[in-house]
Amino acid sequence: MATTRGQHRLITAQGELLANKVVCAGNGYSSKQLSPSIDNKFLPIMSNIIVTEPLTTAELNQAGLQTHQVTMDTRILKYYYRLLPDNRILFGGRGAVWGKNANDDVYAKRLKVALDKCFPVCAHKKVDYQWHGWIAASMDDMPHVYLDGDTAYSLGYCGAGVSFSAQAAYRLAQQVAGQQVPDLPLYQQPLPAMPFANLRRVGQWGYYHYGWLRDRLG
Repeated sequence: MATTRGQHRLITAQGELLANKVVCAGNGYSSKQLSPSIDNKFLPIMSNIIVTEPLTTAELNQAGLQTHQVTMDTRILKYYYRLLPDNRILFGGRGAVWGKNANDDVYAKRLKVALDKCFPVCAHKKVDYQWHGWIAASMDDMPHVYLDGDTAYSLGYCGAGVSFSAQAAYRLAQQVAGQQVPDLPLYQQPLPAMPFANLRRVGQWGYYHYGWLRDRLG
């Protein structure tokens, strides 16, 4: 994206167009070089999820699962899980550091090992589904829904985009339309820049190893 005579010039593989205002809403899937408003201000993180085959009533009782609410542990490298309506367990955590390794089965296998430690009753249960995708982390661990001149963005959901993105879209539309939004930091403050942005992946790799050691020593 570039600026031409006060307008935004959007360049794609299929063609180009000019726009007076631009909304960036790709979160973790946003291009590294898209707009000065968001470039070098977020870290795409690969999240992996597995879903087991359904558990029986006896297995659920043995596991102690009594709620369908999302639960997260207190580890540095957190795992999160929830009981689905059909009695499957959804279990998620970190994936590959680099996108080129995203499809490596080792990450789903690590999740299964962690699931079995958390709920030993699942040790004999199969994994029926697995997938992965990018989330976006901001430097201050907070989403930002912000209008920067003629560029608006909603980014940095930190893994909570499913629950927050509808509200974010509403507030972003208000800002683009010139309407007032609540006086809260996530609507009034721009994304902070990440220091040493070119080394984000190396830093993430180092943090994962640090977190693994801290969680192990515990």
